[in-house]
Amino acid sequence: MIGHPTPPTPPRSVPGRGWYALSAALMVLSLAVGAAVLIFGVRQINDQVSHLQRVAVPGFKQVHLDPGSYTMFYETPNAPHRPSRPVRVNVLAPDGSSVAIHVIPFNQNETYEAGGHQGAAVATFNIARAGLYSVSVTADSPEAGADLALGNVNVIALVLGILGGIGVWVVGLGLALTILVVTLIRRQRVRSLFRY
Repeated sequence: MIGHPTPPTPPRSVPGRGWYALSAALMVLSLAVGAAVLIFGVRQINDQVSHLQRVAVPGFKQVHLDPGSYTMFYETPNAPHRPSRPVRVNVLAPDGSSVAIHVIPFNQNETYEAGGHQGAAVATFNIARAGLYSVSVTADSPEAGADLALGNVNVIALVLGILGGIGVWVVGLGLALTILVVTLIRRQRVRSLFRY
């Protein structure tokens, strides 16, 4: 009885070197995009801090404010911290009425170090109409170079920028490494088949 010869197994195609190029391109792209997202978040927070309106401690200044909620930040050349001595702030509306100021509890620690400034949130206030507001600040034994900054700083933007940049790096590099490893394994398996 004559048997039929077993048909030869068709050779597997070797993954092209283009997969290596794709892996490298994904690595470079993920690093670039992640860095861009991170830099965007840092620039956002720097711009916000740089545009805060500042009054020297002690000092007086008239500032134009639009309707909304505002936060007062105590800034010093040193690491951000609340004032160690009492600081008194008075805000007068354009009609001469006093604006209510609400002190932020000590357990709510909101600080920043950005745009060449370092500050800690100390109080908030709300205004209903735009205009020129008079801000006066007095202090017992004030720190040299201290300012009171008025405005809002969206720290969440910085956090999202950092997390977004890291996320892009992790996903992009993970995908690139997966393609690289799979390509290496497949090429090694195909080459081993051709040895026999």
